[in-house]
Amino acid sequence: MTRFVLQLEYLLNPTTDEWSEVVRYDHDSRGSSEATHDVTVDGLHIDVYREGEKITSHELTPPLPANEALDRAEEHLKQNAEGYIKRFETWHSIETTR
Repeated sequence: MTRFVLQLEYLLNPTTDEWSEVVRYDHDSRGSSEATHDVTVDGLHIDVYREGEKITSHELTPPLPANEALDRAEEHLKQNAEGYIKRFETWHSIETTR
């Protein structure tokens, strides 16, 4: 595997189909403009978005093979998605009836 992107998005406006990034994990061993992190060199990281812009990036693991990094990213997102969504809703003053 030479590249992957795993991204959680939030539907801001169903009428206009407007989505916004919440968090993103990526890997690109060739260093394209969209994903410049190579997990085999840099380790797995997560980018956090607020108001459509990346505000921070956190390292999650030391360097590891890309297929293992994707598995770790999927598991990390499963375990933390609800918290990321709640934080996103708070940051954007979105009230839900969950």
